[in-house]
Amino acid sequence: MLDSGELSRYSRNILLSGVGRAGQEKLKSARVLVIGAGGLGSPVLMYLAAAGVGTIRFLENDALDITNLQRQILYSTSDVGASKGEAAQKRLQELNPSIEIEYWPQRFQASNAKSALEGMDIVLETTDSIAAKFLTNDASFFHGVPSLIGGILRYHGTIIAPGMENRGIGRPCYRCLFPTAPAEDAVPTCADAGVLGAMAGLVGSTMAAEALKV
Repeated sequence: MLDSGELSRYSRNILLSGVGRAGQEKLKSARVLVIGAGGLGSPVLMYLAAAGVGTIRFLENDALDITNLQRQILYSTSDVGASKGEAAQKRLQELNPSIEIEYWPQRFQASNAKSALEGMDIVLETTDSIAAKFLTNDASFFHGVPSLIGGILRYHGTIIAPGMENRGIGRPCYRCLFPTAPAEDAVPTCADAGVLGAMAGLVGSTMAAEALKV
């Protein structure tokens, strides 16, 4: 149940005809997995936390580089050189102390995919790793967990929503669009080709909004 402080905190959500108090209660009981806490992960994590998602589990094992600050809005200059995950967890808990933040200092890989998805209602993949995107698709598909897979490069961004068949949403799988994963070095990264920082905010915010709808 929502307490009086939460009713005030989430009042603008509750006013929405498509949310209301019942919807906010659903958000409080929701469990979301976010893979990565970088350019896309920053707005995803911030908006999910601000919206009152009850449990947010995220995976991140990089240290913050000064080049990240152009788009990774979770962090400050004083965080350069520090663990992204630790800084992100602190910031998110300060933003909303009434939710649970589970930080896993790991990369998402085959050895931890099953345990990472366990008990989750939806997974959002926000990294620049092609392998992680295909693994997210496969793991979410076979475990029946809805997923959103995002990407940005230069002036463009994409969001693909596979793995939702078992929830009756009827979306095709990521591999329906990309049957075979390319070599990791076949696709340029932001470090190779650049990216407009605001694209991370645009795509990440949209991913958060779509996750909240689910």
